[in-house]
Amino acid sequence: MEKTEQALIRRVVLDAGPIIHLDEIGCINLLSDFDEPIVPDSVWKEVEHHRPSAFQKNDLASCRG
Repeated sequence: MEKTEQALIRRVVLDAGPIIHLDEIGCINLLSDFDEPIVPDSVWKEVEHHRPSAFQKNDLASCRG
């Protein structure tokens, strides 16, 4: 039987704390290490309330879900 390689997709569901704190220390770009970061709507709203600049600096709009 031949073994085939499958692409590993790295997904992560984010919470507000890590997003906020990564932005505070200027390291939010580390989220780009994941293929599919997912930001639930409730988390999105919390980050917008506490740290709106986090989404302005980065292309996380496609991660909203």
